[in-house]
Amino acid sequence: WLALFLYTNITTAIGHTCKTVKGILHKIIINSPTNSSIVVYDTPTYTSGAGGTVAPIIATIALGAGTQPFELEYNIEFKYGLTVVSGGASDITIVYK
Repeated sequence: WLALFLYTNITTAIGHTCKTVKGILHKIIINSPTNSSIVVYDTPTYTSGAGGTVAPIIATIALGAGTQPFELEYNIEFKYGLTVVSGGASDITIVYK
């Protein structure tokens, strides 16, 4: 048995690298949204602070508190890696392969 997709669950304000090589972003599941944002980059590394990560942006998602859980389906290729930056404590799940 071979898993079709992998996932990473993020619950804090953090820059998180999900994958360091090319792959497919399947979907982003917003389990418990708060007033925050999520930025998804096509890069294998994350650098915070001045200058930050300079890489192609796959998606920028603004969230509001009290929003019902929802998911966004992408099914798109990333070339270099998959890094997600969460600007708040929203509970999100990134599904990829």
